[in-house]
Amino acid sequence: CRRLADATDPETRGFAREILARLGIAVRVEPAERGVVVDERTGISFVAIAAGEFQMGSDRYDWEKPVHRVRITHGFLLGKYPVTNAQYGRFLEAAGKSVQKPKYWDDRRFNEPKQPVVGVSWDEARAYCEWAGGRLPTEAEWEYACRAGTTTEYSFGDDAKLLDEYAWFDKNSGGQTQPVGA
Repeated sequence: CRRLADATDPETRGFAREILARLGIAVRVEPAERGVVVDERTGISFVAIAAGEFQMGSDRYDWEKPVHRVRITHGFLLGKYPVTNAQYGRFLEAAGKSVQKPKYWDDRRFNEPKQPVVGVSWDEARAYCEWAGGRLPTEAEWEYACRAGTTTEYSFGDDAKLLDEYAWFDKNSGGQTQPVGA
């Protein structure tokens, strides 16, 4: 990975640097490279999301109406993956007794180090983000990033039958969370 971290191909270089950072080996990733920034202190990979406009909401559910144009005026960084149990565990250690363990922390279906942390309240998520040097995204930022520049129901199109090729959910996950990035 150290050799590949200086590769001329930006995708290979970015991937190698991300692996090194996850292993705790200090690397520097320029924001322009694949749009990925790795925080050296936490090892968290962030994707640079550029400012832009999109149609927020949908006509599918009442709580998502009305569809309206939203402008994201400033670019921002968003975690490339959900926060893992290992990452959240470092926060718990640093916070001591001031923060309690998440609801499912001891449930073997949800507590592997590379699985996403679950059972965290909004306030606990906010505290984690502040500890990690960031913040929670706004609802508009989250939807803008998830839409990935598309206008379809899903980032991959409108066909729900293809969902299991792109995401883990109740019908394909075996009743447990899966390692992030899988």
